Amino acid sequence: MEHGQSFSQDLNTDEILSDPNFMKAEQIANMDDTEIANFTKAKMPKKKSKAGIILLALFLLGVAGFFAAEYFGIEDYIKASNFAPTAEVSELMSDLSLTEKGDRIFRATSPSLENKTVFNDVCQTFEVDAPVLGCYLSGDDKLYVYNVETDDLPGIIQSTAAHELLHAVWVRLPSWEKTELAAELQKIYNALPADSDIREVMKNYPAESFFDELHSYIGTEIAELPESLENHYAEIFKNQDNIVKYYANYSEIYLKLKNKLTELMAKIDTEKAEIDKENNAIESAIESLNARIDAFNIVIDSGNYDYDSAVRQQTALNRESEELSRRLDALNARIDEFNKMVDEYNSNVLRNQYIEKAINSKSDSLNLVEKK
Repeated sequence: MEHGQSFSQDLNTDEILSDPNFMKAEQIANMDDTEIANFTKAKMPKKKSKAGIILLALFLLGVAGFFAAEYFGIEDYIKASNFAPTAEVSELMSDLSLTEKGDRIFRATSPSLENKTVFNDVCQTFEVDAPVLGCYLSGDDKLYVYNVETDDLPGIIQSTAAHELLHAVWVRLPSWEKTELAAELQKIYNALPADSDIREVMKNYPAESFFDELHSYIGTEIAELPESLENHYAEIFKNQDNIVKYYANYSEIYLKLKNKLTELMAKIDTEKAEIDKENNAIESAIESLNARIDAFNIVIDSGNYDYDSAVRQQTALNRESEELSRRLDALNARIDEFNKMVDEYNSNVLRNQYIEKAINSKSDSLNLVEKK
């Protein structure tokens, strides 16, 4: 067909199928790169318009993407059927409430819940300031979740598993779909508040893995999404809102504890400064009073004084001494309250440290405050 001409002749499928040069899709799929190249060369007409060449290139890209996706799908079926989950993983799969596709991909990654030693060995990360909870190794197509042994953060294992599963989903997407999703994900990211947790954590990721990570964070932490993204995540989770709730449940507890520590530390700093100021003032007042009492006693001992004047002066000194005594009592009571606040802070630090150790195998620091 020449460029610019219309084509109205009906297609005769019987003639095409009987053509000895015609090859079925499955035959093409079994070709290696050299055979495909030779096949396309042999079938290409000697004269072709630029538009025709572009269409052929697009067609070949589409065929390559289709067969790559089909290959991954077939491999997933095989790997999923051979996977035997542990009781813990079975319970986790039930909690995630996966679709048929989600279940197949999850099983294909041979997911496992691991203890500290194994997890640290297989999951390497550059997120030094964040708890390390799971990893997906795309080269091995293997998913690992750190087996958090604490009831303080309900939902953390489920949220982590869902996050890592979405990495496996992303790897399986054709490039054109990744491009479309990236545009949608970028819109969500752009609309996030400046202090958003997702914005903060995404600063850690390089450009090449940005949308892969963003795809997992948005899919597990944001419930209100445009229809296109809702439909995408609905291919994996029967109820994405429940997945987001897992994250919300544990992150709220974790955040409250962090905020409590910040609040107490601010109060401790303020109170300590005020106590130190009052203590210094009382010490100066006591020093001044003692000097004046010494001077008064010297006069009394000399016997050279006016009685009425001495009585008035003694009364004033006694009142000042009593006032300082009351200020000291108040300061000591304030110090007692301060120490209770320090105890509360240190108790929360210890609880936070316990949780950090439970969810992050590499966390080992304590930041306790000394009492007065």
